[in-house]
This record gives sequence, C-alpha cells and structure tokens, in this order.
Amino acid sequence: MRAVRALLACAATTALAVAAAPHSASACTCATPAPDVVPRPLDAAPLNTKVRVAIYRLGMGPEAKPAHVYLLDAAGARVDSDERFFGAGATLIVELTPRRPLAKAARYEVVLALPGSPAQSVGFVSTSALTDRAPPLPPRTLDGKVYALPYVPGRCWPPARPFAVLHVDESIDDVTPPGALLYAVWTSAGGAPIDYRTEPLSYVRAEAGSLVLGADNLCTPSRLELPAVDTLRVGLRVVDLAGNMAAPREVVLDLSHPSRAFP
Repeated sequence: MRAVRALLACAATTALAVAAAPHSASACTCATPAPDVVPRPLDAAPLNTKVRVAIYRLGMGPEAKPAHVYLLDAAGARVDSDERFFGAGATLIVELTPRRPLAKAARYEVVLALPGSPAQSVGFVSTSALTDRAPPLPPRTLDGKVYALPYVPGRCWPPARPFAVLHVDESIDDVTPPGALLYAVWTSAGGAPIDYRTEPLSYVRAEAGSLVLGADNLCTPSRLELPAVDTLRVGLRVVDLAGNMAAPREVVLDLSHPSRAFP
C-alpha cells in the first residue's frame, strides 16, 4: 500500500530537490506538496482552536521561517495571533494561536506569506460554538519498526534513508474529529528518558493508524529525520485542535538492525 501511495505522489511534473535524499533531484520527479492546514475546511473547530500549517522547505535553509501565517475574518481583518515554529525534517510547521476566542459559527481564511512571494490563501477554518478544554484519550497501543530498503536509482520509492513506521490505535477526543488529531513527537537517543516539558520536535499526522518518522518515499517531505544512533526512544502525545495534549505513550526503536522487507 505504501508503494502505491508513493508512486501516485511521484506521478507529477514538478521537479524537486528533496532534502532527505541528496541525489533525489536527478533521480525522481515529484509534485510540490501543498501546505497542509489543520483544521481542515470541514472540521468544526472549537473557539479556542490553534491553526497548524505544514510547509515544505523548498528553497529555504533549515532554520528558515515564513514571514507570516495569519487568519482573516469575514470582514478581511487580520486576527491578532501568536506564532510558533516546529519541524525537525524537511517540513516547517507553523502553529498559530489566536489571542482571543474566535467567533461562533464563523469562517476564517488561512493566509501564508513566504519571503519574496505574494501572500496566498491556503485554507479555511470554520468554527463551532464550543470551547475545548479536555485532552484527547491517548492510544492504547503503540509499536514501531525501522526500515532501510535498497535504493533504486531513478525511482521515487523506496527512499535512500532509513525511516520508521509507528502503529497506533485510534485516539478519541470529545470535540476534534480523529482526522484532525495530530501527534506531537519527542525523541531521546540511546533510550534515555524524555523530558516532556521541552517543546516537541514536530507534529505528525496518522494515516490509517500509521505514523512515519523520516520519509517513506522521496516525494513526501519528512517531518522528523531519524538520527544516526543505535537506539531511539520516541514519545508521542496526541494533540487536539485546541492544543490539549493526551498523556504520553513511548516506544523504543532499534535502528541498528533495520528491516529490509517492504512494510
């Protein structure tokens, strides 16, 4: 299934230099990923929602930050908000927190302005009449495996670097729909304890109960790269639209003996 998804992602016309694989610019042709916005247009966001926009770092340095991500209300006025930046891979994640609750049953436009480029609309937020203060339930199960598959020159899949696939059962929140839940990720080399008082490295979306750390194909920008260590402790906390976090769940990955079988 991952092979099919990778091939579909690569069947496009815009060439990219994928940061996760130094030789991929000449080996693979991909579509430029569009910004990924949470909440999605059909999600009924709580009045205290945050907005998270994942942006591929095309043409940007590893520490680059966009000039602005902001919300516009129905009258075109900018919503006063605070920005934070995350991302430990080829993807930059901007978290926008409005300083006051949003209006009930209202629609807001999400605007992205990159340095040297005109501002562009990348999504919409539609609010409900609820305020969300309760954290989601954590997944009951979490396991994972590391893969290092033989690279095939000229193809987009498999990738050239190792990646991990984590499996979780579906988390539940009282307001946020399952598809809008994200997973905040922390890591610790050598299996050392994780300090959850620190900021997460990134936010990762689950697909059919699976989360990918690294990139499982050359056309999907990674949100977190696997470090060159033998053992890695990974901590996950489910995050709802309002930023409430579930209790952490952890798994220890063995990077010293990655699987050569296709996931």
